[in-house]
Amino acid sequence: MASLRLKVAAVAAVAFTGQALAWTVELPPCIPEFQPFVYSGCYADSGNPAALSFRSNADMQNMTVESCVAICKGNGYRYAGLEYYGICFCGQTVNGPELPEEQCNYPCTGNNSQTCGGSNIVSVYQDPTFLPHDDVIVEDYDSMGCWTDDTDYGKALAYPQDQINGPGMTVEKCLHACKDGGYPFAGVEYGGMCSLPPFQRVYISNIL
Repeated sequence: MASLRLKVAAVAAVAFTGQALAWTVELPPCIPEFQPFVYSGCYADSGNPAALSFRSNADMQNMTVESCVAICKGNGYRYAGLEYYGICFCGQTVNGPELPEEQCNYPCTGNNSQTCGGSNIVSVYQDPTFLPHDDVIVEDYDSMGCWTDDTDYGKALAYPQDQINGPGMTVEKCLHACKDGGYPFAGVEYGGMCSLPPFQRVYISNIL
């Protein structure tokens, strides 16, 4: 197991440098009991964007399925994924194609009876408490009012929707973009920004 851990650390240092960045601070794992995530399948993680948008800073040398899903639950994500023996990812959508189950065959560093994806392959779990993504419409979002975006704990909403930011921004355009990305919250600020530049105030809507 020691040699495996050295190999994992060496490869991971260079294999995931292109992961998308967000304006956020990683929150602690969910500690109280919660409804467990359910297994969703084996997915490729070789494209751009990555299969799951957020990479946790958690130590991959003692990773289990339970540890990763607790991290993703604590940070409000719909999906959790484990890759390359124990790298934990989270996301609101899965952006890679599904693969045959046998391609997810790397044992987890913290429990070798569990599977932690493969090389550029991720074992994905889903939080069943979220509404099914395909059933969500813009009208399901409800205004939560005006919130500050100036804190020591990261941005109010972490992922900017750069594809639509700029002149002509409307609340409806931002809601559509965030819905299509699987996000339960959406916000607009500074006249033409959909989630979010620094040090402004943000109008936030959430999905009920």
